[in-house]
Amino acid sequence: MQCTYPHPVVQCPYPHPVVQCTYPHPVVQCPYPHPVVQCTYPHPVVQCTYPHPVVQCPYPHPVVQCPYPHPVVQCLYPHPVVQCPYPHPVVQCTYPHPVVQCPYPHPVVQCPYPHPVVQCPYPHPVVQCPYPHPVVQLQCPYPHPVAQCRQYLEKLVDDSVFGQIPAHPAALQLRGAVFFTVD
Repeated sequence: MQCTYPHPVVQCPYPHPVVQCTYPHPVVQCPYPHPVVQCTYPHPVVQCTYPHPVVQCPYPHPVVQCPYPHPVVQCLYPHPVVQCPYPHPVVQCTYPHPVVQCPYPHPVVQCPYPHPVVQCPYPHPVVQCPYPHPVVQLQCPYPHPVAQCRQYLEKLVDDSVFGQIPAHPAALQLRGAVFFTVD
């Protein structure tokens, strides 16, 4: 243990709530790399410019926000879950979202690409598709509690319209629902 001053733990040129030092230390390491903490500024936990297993870096982040990759989160901006320009083990997106609204696939929601629950071309807080869905109340040209959109369903009855709609379980169920909803 090398320090410029005597210490019961460590007392070095830079103040630190846990340790003040300028040389490697078993607990905290500032200017020089350390297996536990890499920091150059004082910190309640750690404020550093390099990746860290815990870390509070130059930018605020609900989990961690650093200028370099991080084992937990790789991002440059704050986010409710994750909002960053680089892939993330939890979420890959470039825009904020209640669940996920992004141009890349997501383990929970993939829009505008195929989705394990719903396939739709538009972003959605849960799911907002151009046609009613048996599980979710989607955006329909007319208000409806579930899939009771009379005029819209009447249009769906037309085969040419069905021909324009991609094959989807919801569409098939709606075709059956039409007989119960439309006179």
